[in-house]
Amino acid sequence: MTSRFFEIWLYLAEIIKLLDMKKITLILALIASCLTYGQSSCATAVAVNTVGTNTVSAYGTEIATTCTGNSDATGSAWYSYTATATGVLNLSSDLPANNNNDTRVNVYTGTCLNLTCAGGSDDVSYPANLATNANINVTAGTTYFIAWDNRWSTTVFQFHSKLYTCYGSSKCSFYSISS
Repeated sequence: MTSRFFEIWLYLAEIIKLLDMKKITLILALIASCLTYGQSSCATAVAVNTVGTNTVSAYGTEIATTCTGNSDATGSAWYSYTATATGVLNLSSDLPANNNNDTRVNVYTGTCLNLTCAGGSDDVSYPANLATNANINVTAGTTYFIAWDNRWSTTVFQFHSKLYTCYGSSKCSFYSISS
């Protein structure tokens, strides 16, 4: 085994001799980008898609302060959303594809160093429906940071987001209708 390792090491040394420093830097940058990913923290949040489905497939650090009153998350995937109008932002993982995964969402305003809870949601109706359906009042021009987690696992899940605009008032409320 030692001689095989030595052979591989010599082979790699020969390859490195053939490469110039720019190529080595590029290779190292590519390796580093594979080891890190966006959405692992508030600072690396990606813009939420308000048309269609968003897929949560990677998780970063646990949320320090939850807006839902509970903790014990395995990690979070961060999104950002700048409201294009004043209204209600609906965030829902209550989709058939999610198979009733125990998801949770926390929504914040402010900066990544000084987050303030704007709202959040855990279960639609515990224990029957562990998916999430949150309605957050939003103000035009304000950026919101959205942290999703799958509470007990890192299973991939999807969520929809939709902005409902309000007319005739400076603030609106949105109420879920349930049976």
